Amino acid sequence: MTVDIESRFLMQEPEKGDKLKEVNIYIYTEHTGPLKSGSGKYHVILETMIMTKKGQEPYTLSLSDVVKDITPNRLNLIALQQAVSHMKKPSRITIYTASEYIVNAFANDWTEKWAVNNYKVRGKAIKHADIWMDIMDKLKEHDITILYAKKTPYTECQRLELKQAFGKGKGNG
Repeated sequence: MTVDIESRFLMQEPEKGDKLKEVNIYIYTEHTGPLKSGSGKYHVILETMIMTKKGQEPYTLSLSDVVKDITPNRLNLIALQQAVSHMKKPSRITIYTASEYIVNAFANDWTEKWAVNNYKVRGKAIKHADIWMDIMDKLKEHDITILYAKKTPYTECQRLELKQAFGKGKGNG
């Protein structure tokens, strides 16, 4: 029997009276080279609980990639974009990131101001407007908390995963 674990992770309907599914997203990135045109790697873990024959059990989904010719902020946004693209049902999502850019955008309500102004400031498109629009569209059905976290329970695992998959690098930012 084949079980589509990702489908259970993303699509499992809550039981009547259940609260929103809780999902933690852990973003880890490494950027090397010039800030405006370096290369980067990201590793994202989505973590939730799923119902199995044994009862509630933890489940994680891991995503990673290498991106060339990219800034650190865009790298972090792409990591977040990839993570939220897997969220298909309304959920309570906590996002852990070492990106001050992402944390500040939410904490200072920039995302709301950008949306009201069609992702423009003083008539000029904000940086990474394409990704911000996509992220915000995907997040509109969810209850979101963004937390600054230089280290998480998964940081070392994520660093090692990237090293094994793509070679060494440095950072989380």
